[in-house]
Amino acid sequence: MQNLNPKDGAYNPGLQFDAFTAGIEDGGLRAKSSISAMVCYILANIEKPLSIKNITDALTAGCIANYFEICDSIDRLKAAGQIVEKDDRLYATPQCKAAVELIENDLPLTMREKSIACCQRALAKETYRDAACERY
Repeated sequence: MQNLNPKDGAYNPGLQFDAFTAGIEDGGLRAKSSISAMVCYILANIEKPLSIKNITDALTAGCIANYFEICDSIDRLKAAGQIVEKDDRLYATPQCKAAVELIENDLPLTMREKSIACCQRALAKETYRDAACERY
């Protein structure tokens, strides 16, 4: 098996983009590590807990990341103990929040802002839908 890790600062394009890109606009997230970092960033910065559907809907609607890659990242983060799921909601662990502080600037500012805005819209839609259902 070939070692894909760069040595002595060598550029390795094989490590840069390793995620599916279907449905992604220019500037979207094309690396699995970036998608995982974005999921952690969202959970650490949104005040309310989000469902998997909230995150996938928001990031796909914003053409930020591929649906399957988002789901894979969430599964990997749960398995690694970076995020936890309780009552169908995802929560960032203290380790996840600490990691976000270290790596958040590696994510493009425009993508960070867009992802937060998309998640806030998804939460607002869910809140409105739930309130409408309770009335009837």
